[in-house]
Amino acid sequence: MDNRPIGIFDSGVGGLTVLRQIQKILPMESLIYLGDTQHLPYGDKSKEAIVRFSIENTKFLLKQNVKAIVVACNSASSVAVEVLKETFKVPIIGVIEPTIKCISKRKTSSILVIGTMRTVKSNVYQRKLKELNSEIEVFGKACPLIVPLVEEGAFLNKSSLLYNALINTLEYYLGEYRGKVSHIILGCTHYPTIENEIKFVMDGVELIDPGECAALELKEILENDNMLSEGKNRFEKFFVTDLSEKTEEVAKIILQREITMEEVYLPEL
Repeated sequence: MDNRPIGIFDSGVGGLTVLRQIQKILPMESLIYLGDTQHLPYGDKSKEAIVRFSIENTKFLLKQNVKAIVVACNSASSVAVEVLKETFKVPIIGVIEPTIKCISKRKTSSILVIGTMRTVKSNVYQRKLKELNSEIEVFGKACPLIVPLVEEGAFLNKSSLLYNALINTLEYYLGEYRGKVSHIILGCTHYPTIENEIKFVMDGVELIDPGECAALELKEILENDNMLSEGKNRFEKFFVTDLSEKTEEVAKIILQREITMEEVYLPEL
């Protein structure tokens, strides 16, 4: 057994949806979350910058005595995970490889990847899916207007104009794929917050949450290495590199509960 906490980092607070999945699948574990809000979004940064930020985040979490680290950010998962694995000794899990593993256990012939412009243009999911099965038809769709709507809490009140705007926006982005795909990969950490709305617009399509896939991968690693926690003195801590009222508001919207966040300074490498 290992009662040390699990570390999670993202470029902002969207990765709290990944934390939520880890809490659901591994309820006995203590968790430490780091949102690098000073540098968000990672999606418009260079590969070198993302790797540098990811190393800084990892070093901070290791100082908190974590036993494993989950890279909740799609951009960091695509360019930094392998560097982190080569540099640090603790188990490090991204969100992309576990998602491909999840898909390998499903029967599918057509998949839509939705995410930020960076994630979709990187073709990382598309490329790995084709490596898995060259016959899978893979579509990619950038949905840049969804994150602002989620952060405004558009999904909270179904009778509001904002909720109607969210549904119309989803229809605008996804409507053309209705009937063409069997699965959708939620390639942005904000998207699991509006699973019900996506299912409403894309009736009959199965959604794949990379956060859930990463949590399942983490559970398997901890079980195999006898690193699961007994749940004694379980705790959670939340850190960000730039604390603002907006950050706290979005965190509350995503988790649907109040949390206490602490601002930390990470020295540049």
